[in-house]
Amino acid sequence: MAGGALQWPIWKPYEIYASIDHVYGWPGWENHDGFGGAQAMLNAVELVLYGLYSMIIYNHSVPTSGGTGLQLSEGVGKFLSGGRKVRGKTGNRALIIGFAAAVMTVSKTVLYYFNEYFSGFANVRHNDWATLLVFYLVMNGLWVIFPAYMTVVFGTDILQALDIAADSSSKKRY
Repeated sequence: MAGGALQWPIWKPYEIYASIDHVYGWPGWENHDGFGGAQAMLNAVELVLYGLYSMIIYNHSVPTSGGTGLQLSEGVGKFLSGGRKVRGKTGNRALIIGFAAAVMTVSKTVLYYFNEYFSGFANVRHNDWATLLVFYLVMNGLWVIFPAYMTVVFGTDILQALDIAADSSSKKRY
């Protein structure tokens, strides 16, 4: 919170956001609005899932020429074209963990938008339109766009693997 012992230098930008969105500022705290705290608990779960996913990728991945991973060493052109892959059961676990974390992030952020909408924009209506557009819709929208992309990519990989498994098991019968 603004004025807290840990505010400067790490949390100074957060003070700006808390003045735009009162869920995360003193008004939310003083009104006993539980959404911010509830969201923080889910953020902790997400952090653990993303941490597990990152550890698996870091410790068990191998380079690949294509796919849906991230490849920074080849420049921006290869950014979305793949780069690292984890094979086998470990890769399957990473895929499920990453998918679960991304779905949590998207659904929590959309829930957050709906919470504001159904409360009559109680926590953000004090802002002008330009502030709302840039600092609320666009910045929070990134928490929808990127995890939604991850959900599609991971979901596609999961479906492909399930289709392969289904084809394989149906050929074994008769």
